[in-house]
Amino acid sequence: MPKLEGYRPADMSESNMIPEGNYHLRCSKVTYYPFKPADPTKPISEENKDKSPYLNVDWVVMDGQHTGRHVFDFVSLAKGEDWKMRKMCDATGKPEDWEVDTDEFVDNEVDAVVGKQPGKKGYPDKNYIKKFIVEGEREAL
Repeated sequence: MPKLEGYRPADMSESNMIPEGNYHLRCSKVTYYPFKPADPTKPISEENKDKSPYLNVDWVVMDGQHTGRHVFDFVSLAKGEDWKMRKMCDATGKPEDWEVDTDEFVDNEVDAVVGKQPGKKGYPDKNYIKKFIVEGEREAL
């Protein structure tokens, strides 16, 4: 096992949430899932499968006191529930006729309102994207 010289717990990031508010974010990674588990505490199986595809998006805070912190967000692709995907397209400047390619979100920067969501089924509270701020809009929390 290698010794990691100069790497101490004091230098490591914490896993606590960032405060609610407006942030400038960069998309670091987008992962596509063809379905989500109906109960995330149980293994994925045919019985534990919701047919809704979704994206897990990793956003990184780009400025201020929380620079470098991550906000992971769930974006549904199910018809009628894909409003957040629409707002993400608007916030990243994608045209109306753009055929979605999730790789093209990576490295895009947006302004967004980050909120706090209570934990469910034994999971801790977490941050999420409450609202994307589209160009021309300015909204405080």
